[in-house]
Amino acid sequence: MIKKTTSKKTPTKSEDVSTNATESSKKLTFWPAGTTREDKVSLFSFCLGMVVMTCFFVLDLQIRDYIYKQDSTKNVKVLTRQLQAERRAHRHIPICGCNQPRCPKAHINKPILKCPPVWQRQAIFNPTEYAPYDVQGTLTISGNICSSLPKGAVCPEKIEVFVNPKTSYSDEWWTKHWTGTHGISKVDERALKYNKQGTVQAGGQFTITDLPAGTYYVGAAACVSVAQGKTCRNMRWGTQLSLDKNTEISLKQVFPKK
Repeated sequence: MIKKTTSKKTPTKSEDVSTNATESSKKLTFWPAGTTREDKVSLFSFCLGMVVMTCFFVLDLQIRDYIYKQDSTKNVKVLTRQLQAERRAHRHIPICGCNQPRCPKAHINKPILKCPPVWQRQAIFNPTEYAPYDVQGTLTISGNICSSLPKGAVCPEKIEVFVNPKTSYSDEWWTKHWTGTHGISKVDERALKYNKQGTVQAGGQFTITDLPAGTYYVGAAACVSVAQGKTCRNMRWGTQLSLDKNTEISLKQVFPKK
């Protein structure tokens, strides 16, 4: 009996390489069977669109952040200019020192102005002392602030002039604050009724009308420039006056001390 021998065909080198490439391509592909070219194009378009939208979103955030920072910087600069303007403007302690000024602060929380020490009032408001001034008067006080300015100073556009009846309560305000260097604690609001503002015309001419007879403190305040265009400094003037007839007065500078 003759045995048949079957010979196995040994693949050639080129066939082996082709087979390996086919198997490798099958392993690398992630497209499911039956995926058409149109499906692949659609998926690629969708992915590309998502990438573009993400880029636009990130770019929009960057632009918004830049604009916000620019606006913040601009606002800080405007605020700083306003605070500097307040320093130069006509800002002083009001009648009787009733509103102790606060130091304006910039965004870095550092004071531009140094507040003076505050004097806590010791005197007590006495209605009896103010009773003679609680009537409509007919007397007038007049004068000119700019005639009292230092040589070469520019007459300010904004000037505040007022009278304050002389009492034990206002004596403390006059000595500790108006002619001194202290701030002063909050005024008793009952005293504000007896303070009277004057009217000031161009050139510094002022008039205070409808006053009853009595003894008064007369005060004035303004921010004065020593020369045109120069930074101004706060100045105060004042005097004591016994009023029994229409009187023209000359105020002397009480702050800063000459």
